[in-house]
Order: sequence, then structure tokens, then C-alpha cells
Amino acid sequence: MIQYLWTVTVIAAFLLGFVSHGQSETCSVVQGLPGLNGRDGRDGFKGEPGPTGAVGVRGIAGAPGKQGPKGERGTDGAPGKIGTQGLLGQKGEKGDSAVSALEALKRQVESISGQLNSMQQSLLAQKKAMLFSRGSSTAGKFFVTNGVEAKYNDAKSTCSSAGGQLASPRNVEENQAVLSIILLYNKAPFLGINDIQTEGSFRYPTGEVISYNNWNTGEPNNSNGVEDCVEMFPNGKWNDKNCEEKRLVICEFS
Repeated sequence: MIQYLWTVTVIAAFLLGFVSHGQSETCSVVQGLPGLNGRDGRDGFKGEPGPTGAVGVRGIAGAPGKQGPKGERGTDGAPGKIGTQGLLGQKGEKGDSAVSALEALKRQVESISGQLNSMQQSLLAQKKAMLFSRGSSTAGKFFVTNGVEAKYNDAKSTCSSAGGQLASPRNVEENQAVLSIILLYNKAPFLGINDIQTEGSFRYPTGEVISYNNWNTGEPNNSNGVEDCVEMFPNGKWNDKNCEEKRLVICEFS
């Protein structure tokens, strides 16, 4: 191969010398055969970027992707502008005058007042019937018996369960009201007064030291050291008594 290239080169040089020597003379030139292609040259330097080409045609839209997770709530936007006033509505029906409304309210009050009066009369009748059969009252207090005899603690529980307490007179009028029941049943009752907590210090069921008393002569004497409760005699006088004995149950309500 190398030898072939050398031969071609010598022939080319000879022809060039012959042409230059015969420029002043006329001669015929015979064109030689084309030579073989040479080897590829080395890569050239990187050229400058060319201008941006025109935007191509928009491609076909792809299929929708999967829904992403819910984002956090954004901040509230600024209030919008006030809208235009709406259309005027239809005129409503004429309402009742102030005088008519007042008259209606007056009638309602009169009706309620009548109902309350009827209820009061009914309660008064029930009270009279109850007191006539087995009770008495004074200054807003009612004293009622169920006719049963019981020990002090049992009698106390009976009254408490009914929403009251054992009868505990605080003045002459209340003592007389309890006495009227005693005379009706001819039985001595337990009073709510006692010195169970502190010997000799008699107190009401509410815990206060008594402010009124009607002790019988020589009482209280705490006979045999077991008399911590109080009973009332048929003469209205008080006597300290053993709490384990049974006496008439009289409850007090206020």
C-alpha cells in the first residue's frame, strides 16, 4: 500500500514539473485518473452554539397522573368587595299594632294568673284536708304524723326520706302545734332535739344549740346515763329519753 502511494506521488510531481516547464509552449495535456480518498482528518475545535431553533409543534397530551395528597389549608384571603344590592322583596302582610299585641299579652297574663289562683286554692284545700286528719301548722311550718311509733334513728330516717325532719319546736307556737297532734293520737313523740354529740348540750337536727326549751320539772336528768333524746309529754313539757325506745313519729316541713 505504501509503495503504491509513493508511485502516485512521483507521477504527480512529474506532471506538475512538466506543466510548469511547458507554459510557454503549446502542448496537449492528458488528464490523469483520480487519486484515492485520503484518511479522515483530526476533529476540529468545538464551534459556538447556534441560534435557538423555532418552537416545535405541541405534542399530544399525556394521560392524567394519579391524584396527589391533599395539601395544607392556605391562609384566608382578603374579604371580597361588597356586592350590589339585591332586588326589593315583596311587601309583607300588615302586622298587629302595638295596642293589639299589648292586649294579647294582657290576656295571657290574666290566664296565667287565673291558673295560679286555681292551683293555690287546690293546694290550700289539700293542706286543710291533711292537717284535719293528722297534722297542724304554724307560721309556714307543717307538722305531720303517719301514726307510726319508731326508735329515734328510724323516726329520723322516715322524716328525712320524706324531705323533712323530726319536729323540733323553736318557740311556744310550734310547741303548741306539736302538742295538738299528741292530744289527737294520745301518744308521746320524739323531738328532733338531742345531746348525742355532747352530753348536756342539746341541739337541733341542723346542729345549732337550742334557743327555746320547755323542760319538765327536774329535766333533763340523763337517768341511768342513757337519755340522749327528747320526748314531749301530753302537757307539752319535754323529757330526756332513751333513744332506743319507740315514740310517735311527727315530721316537720317548711
